[in-house]
Amino acid sequence: MAIQRFFTNQLIVRKLKATTGYKRKYRATATVEGHVQRADAEQASLIGGVYGQTYIGWLPVDLDFLPEPDDQITDGQGRIFVVKTCEKWDFGISQHWELVMERFNPTDRE
Repeated sequence: MAIQRFFTNQLIVRKLKATTGYKRKYRATATVEGHVQRADAEQASLIGGVYGQTYIGWLPVDLDFLPEPDDQITDGQGRIFVVKTCEKWDFGISQHWELVMERFNPTDRE
């Protein structure tokens, strides 16, 4: 059973792009089908993440761009996630990108 059957959400991928001088800003790069779910406590602890704020995302392997750490993913509910690690799984019938992400909360910046 292929993992692509779980790709039921529209996800917006934003990458940091140079604007002027040293300034960089997130710009929408693509809208793709994918899936996001909360990581369990073991997965969160492996990257030093916080349980409840760490999520796992899956994207198709045949993207026109490469996912990278610090990319932002926005799901259909408006939740924003920051990519921490990316791994390409390109064997068998479950070819996909696996992203470990942390939920971004703009109010935490204060």
